[in-house]
Amino acid sequence: MKKTTCYMTEKIITIKASDSLINASKILSSHGFRHLLVTDDRNKIVGILSDRDIDKAMMVKKLNSFRQEMSLDPNILVEDFMSWPVMTVNVDTPIRKVAEQMLEQKISALLVEDTYGQPKGIITTDDLLKIFLKDEVHGTYNGLEALSHYFTDPELRNP
Repeated sequence: MKKTTCYMTEKIITIKASDSLINASKILSSHGFRHLLVTDDRNKIVGILSDRDIDKAMMVKKLNSFRQEMSLDPNILVEDFMSWPVMTVNVDTPIRKVAEQMLEQKISALLVEDTYGQPKGIITTDDLLKIFLKDEVHGTYNGLEALSHYFTDPELRNP
């Protein structure tokens, strides 16, 4: 089974906990990411912010029966909506264990650390879904067939 490092995103984008959600939203949009790691004033990772967290902070103003306007309060900070503590996995963790951890904890991203606890990347549910599309999961099946077999064949779920 392949390790986490084969699938993680190595580029880590961070934002300060004291920064505004507006700035966080701009960073996510400009990089095409859905998660930012959050740091404190000493650059230690203390949380994670997702696009869903930002969506929760959106204020909706109804303009008429068919239109609405959404905005963020400039006073809302990243620390007000980030998730913490950050859940982590080791670079050597098998990808299957990563998926199981995400399902158990109902989270969409994990910080990937080396054996010394240093950040090396981030792995998300999108990264896991890409595995099924690359025909790398169960030998001869294509990705979607592998997914189908995984959910219908109990032997594949319990290695």
